[in-house]
Amino acid sequence: MPTIKGPVRAKIPPGTASGQRFRLKGYGVESARTGTPGDHYYRVEIVMPSRATADGRAAAEAFARLYERNPRASLPKGL
Repeated sequence: MPTIKGPVRAKIPPGTASGQRFRLKGYGVESARTGTPGDHYYRVEIVMPSRATADGRAAAEAFARLYERNPRASLPKGL
């Protein structure tokens, strides 16, 4: 993760959703008044491939088998 203090390694926890925001404490801009560093915030953006391939479909099917329950079960039906 690039910051004003240089690159920092940030862990993205499992189950992170696109648009989720995280904080790196003490890696932001220093306060002009106190001299203490602020926090650096970053947002995760999950991007899907724009083109479907046979390998991509196989990987998605293998990934889907890892769910213990259907993640779409609570979505409305018949739209």
